[in-house]
Formats: sequence, C-alpha cells, structure tokens
Amino acid sequence: MKALSVQEAQKYTETHSLLELADTCAPYDPIFIDSNAREFLRRIDAFDQVGRYGAAAKHDPLRTSTEEFETKGVMVWLQAYRGLLDEFVFRVREKLDYLKIGYDDSLRSILSGNASSMLMGTWTGEQDLRDVLVRENDFFK
Repeated sequence: MKALSVQEAQKYTETHSLLELADTCAPYDPIFIDSNAREFLRRIDAFDQVGRYGAAAKHDPLRTSTEEFETKGVMVWLQAYRGLLDEFVFRVREKLDYLKIGYDDSLRSILSGNASSMLMGTWTGEQDLRDVLVRENDFFK
C-alpha cells in the first residue's frame, strides 16, 4: 500500500497502520473501502503484535500483565487468513507499475516461470523457486 501511494501520489505515508494505509489508497481501488477487506486489515493491524512480527514483536495481544515480555498467546494465522492476505496483496500488487521503475514483478515472474527475470535467472537454491512460493498455499492452486 505504501508503494501504491508513492506511485500514485508521490506520498509516503509514515505509518504501520494498515487501516491508515488503506485510507491513503482508497482513491486507487475500491478494495480499500470494502468492508470485508477493512475488517480483515483491522484484525491484523496491531503493528507490534506477535502475529505480524514473530520474535521481533513487542506486544502479545493476549498477555494481560506488565511483566517481562513472554509469548503467551498469539494471533493464529489460519489458512483462511493466509488466503485473504495473499488475495489482498496480489490485488494491490497488480496496481504497481514495475516497468516504470525499470524492474519486473519478481513474484509474477516466478509464477509464470520467466527465466529472464533477475530473481528467476539468479536463483541457485536446490528447490524450485516457484515451489518455494506456492507450496502449501491454496491461493495458487
């Protein structure tokens, strides 16, 4: 969403709030005002919670004491949430003009098998890069 706001309005929004970013991007696509999309963003919007930042998090939304931080409860990334996030991210990414900045969309190149893409062309891992991306991901099936 930050990249989209920079592309469209040359405006970098200094926030980690997904809902604020959605407000900034609302003129560019109706998904940013869609009630279902906003409810999903609201659910994953806590900036420093364990569900978004893992071990780097400073907040556990289920912890009630002020003792030293210890993971007690976290937002569980259900398969449904992962699918919603993938769908949302891909819809937003489609609005970005990679050619304008002289790069290809590496994610699309991986999915299409575009070997002339920088990332695809330089991948040296043992596992196929597309398999790394789509394994156990229902969005791509």
